[in-house]
This record gives sequence, C-alpha cells and structure tokens, in this order.
Amino acid sequence: MHDKTCHPFLVCGKVFPINSLVKIDKPITIAKVTVNPQNSKMPCVLLNSSQNLSFQTTGFNATLIIELRLVRIANQTKETILEEWTYQLAENIPTPVPNTRTIEPLVLNFCDCLSDNCGKLTYEYQISSVTTINTTFDLSRQEVSAIVSCGSSELPGRFC
Repeated sequence: MHDKTCHPFLVCGKVFPINSLVKIDKPITIAKVTVNPQNSKMPCVLLNSSQNLSFQTTGFNATLIIELRLVRIANQTKETILEEWTYQLAENIPTPVPNTRTIEPLVLNFCDCLSDNCGKLTYEYQISSVTTINTTFDLSRQEVSAIVSCGSSELPGRFC
C-alpha cells in the first residue's frame, strides 16, 4: 500500500448536446465526468460545468423553466443528488413582441469533499424537468471538468 498524496489533478468529462425539449419523463444527462480520488488524501472534487443556453420566444406569455441537478454515482449504482438549480426566464412581457433569440451563459459549480476511502465516482449534470410555453431552447458550447485536490479533515459533508 502506498501513501496518499496531495497532488491536484484535472479530469475533463463528456457532454451531451441538447436541442429543445418540451417534456421529459426521466432526468436527461447533459454532462458527466468520472474521477478516481483513491490516491488523494481527504480529497475534495471541484466540479465545473458551463454551457450557453440559447432560447427563442415565439409568442405571448413565453415561459422557460429548467430544473437542473448534480448527481454523484458511487460504485456504478448508488446515486446521490448533491445539488439542484432552477433556471427561469427572467420576465414575461404580456405585449406583442417579435420572436426574440437570447443567449445566456449557464455556469454550475460544486465542491464535493470526500473521505479517504473513495473509489471511482461519476458525477452527472442532469435536466430533471422542463416547462416551456411559446419558447424553444438548446445548450451549446458545453464543457465539464473536475479538479481533485486535498482538503481538510475538518470540512463538513465527507462522503465514502
């Protein structure tokens, strides 16, 4: 058995392009990254996901609500929801406006601190629900990564 180290490392993940969804029956994975922090002492995993959210309004009372979540999968079976976010179109304009196309950055970050006994972990960013009225959307220029580094044993929320 060798000693645990404190050398940070970066892992790039895989993204899954999404074109306009109207309704979903189960969560859809938009990005995932797998890390193996077993050689790191009291590791913390800093997860970063970024993408451009493009949407187009096409009529009165345009609505866009996207529920996103970050899930940790341990041992390829145990799934834990770590965080949930809601994106909502900022305002409805109840007057006639021409079709409007908007592009906004959507950046999601999370730090997951672990115990020393963790094996391979997969993190997935998912869309868990979508509500659209007179709106279409897509995600582009997606990226996901994880930085594994040493943490402190005093940090709360240790897993494994």
